[in-house]
Amino acid sequence: MSIAQALNSSLSGLRATQAGLTVVATNVANAQTAGYIRRDLNLVENAAGDLGSSVRIAGINRELDAYVQRQLRVETSGGAYADLQAQFYQQLQQIYGSPGSDGAIDTVFNNFTNAVQSLVTSPDSQAARSAVLNNAKLLAQSLNSMSEDIQGMRSQADAGIADAVQTANTALQKIAGINAQLSSLTSDSAAYASLLDQRDNYINQLSQLMDIRVVPGDNNQISVFTTSGLQLVGATASQLSFDASGAISATSQWNADPTKSTLGTLTLVSPGGGTVDLITTNSIRSGKIAAYLDMRDNVLVQAQAQLDDLAATMAKALSDQTTSGTAATAGAQSGFDVDTAGLQNGDTINFTYTDNTVPQQHTVTIVRVDDPSALPLANTATANPNDEVYGIDFSGGMASVVTQLNALFGGLGQFSNPSGSTLRILDDGAPNLSDINSASTSTTANSLSSGSTPLAFFVDGAVPFTGAFSSAGSQNVGFAGRITVNPALLADSSKLVVYGP
Repeated sequence: MSIAQALNSSLSGLRATQAGLTVVATNVANAQTAGYIRRDLNLVENAAGDLGSSVRIAGINRELDAYVQRQLRVETSGGAYADLQAQFYQQLQQIYGSPGSDGAIDTVFNNFTNAVQSLVTSPDSQAARSAVLNNAKLLAQSLNSMSEDIQGMRSQADAGIADAVQTANTALQKIAGINAQLSSLTSDSAAYASLLDQRDNYINQLSQLMDIRVVPGDNNQISVFTTSGLQLVGATASQLSFDASGAISATSQWNADPTKSTLGTLTLVSPGGGTVDLITTNSIRSGKIAAYLDMRDNVLVQAQAQLDDLAATMAKALSDQTTSGTAATAGAQSGFDVDTAGLQNGDTINFTYTDNTVPQQHTVTIVRVDDPSALPLANTATANPNDEVYGIDFSGGMASVVTQLNALFGGLGQFSNPSGSTLRILDDGAPNLSDINSASTSTTANSLSSGSTPLAFFVDGAVPFTGAFSSAGSQNVGFAGRITVNPALLADSSKLVVYGP
């Protein structure tokens, strides 16, 4: 070996050693740096003809298991979703209170029912009346407060979506920018490994917000997709768009139909300007964004509905009066007459019939509706999970009501209006087909001196609660936030026990 060859080999070795020391020093210095991946030199033999053999730095490798990295991102997304949901559920539990504690809803409700039971045994006791009204006010205020807190949580989730979208858009732009920088670099570049670390860091941030899939490409490029298949980053980055709603009330509802939705939606805007509604297509299924959406549009909506159902059940238990129909016949047909004069919007006609061909008994609830745009009603429109619910437009008078009912139940029997406000419900007259078993009306008392035990104890602000339906939706929605004790009762507690006019 000549002196020149020896010197060349030595110099290349020194350069490799120096580079190796730099890599080791960098590894030690960044041992606690979040997102840093340990480096290692990739050395190869370099044959240089007359100059002999030497060593060449082919690149700087990151010691990374790609499979573990992919799994980590999947778990990061799922973990972020579960953690955020757990935080919201903890807040919801605090709103409800620990069962049996002084401020818990079950305790407040039990105190009210106990006070009512005491009044039954001592109706002339002023103290008993005051106890009923005081506990009723506390119960209504508790429902009001809980409703307000739940809507506050929905507003919190809405704001969380807006913040997450902003963070996601920053990450998408950074990933696309680093892609562009890496396209002109080789693996032996000093900036190469650092840029890969930065890109991975932004991908990891994105995986906390949504479920993603990373696809490697040529020339150090990657593409990022949602697990549902929508591309987030390619040659350029797409953008997320979200119209935050600000303050949210119980009537604020997201709907796939934009004309019916009163909450902001989440949209993916491609570089070419195309848009996809990510909520309608269920394209984000994990991560913080999915958790926020689920809380805002599902879990907390259901929590509010449960409070509203409780408030509605209490109000109607005290204000509703059921009046049984009277037996009626016409030739071979038999059934019942019911008086619809006292029905208000939201009040009901109820009847049961037996289909003898099966045989099977059916429970039917006919709801008075004065706004036809609210029709049709869903079976979930009443608290009874076993009834068949039909909304009937009463705005056209009894003749129209009869026509609508015969169109719905023509195979069952016959509906008619023999006189005034009477509705007659008859079977088909054939003994082996159908039988009308019972019929009644359920009407809401709107005064404190109706001559009967039901009274308008709880009201919806200043109006009776009937569970009415309109184009704006059901009166039930948000009722827990509006329920109050009838001011006339607070002014005169004797109305609690005086039934006559």
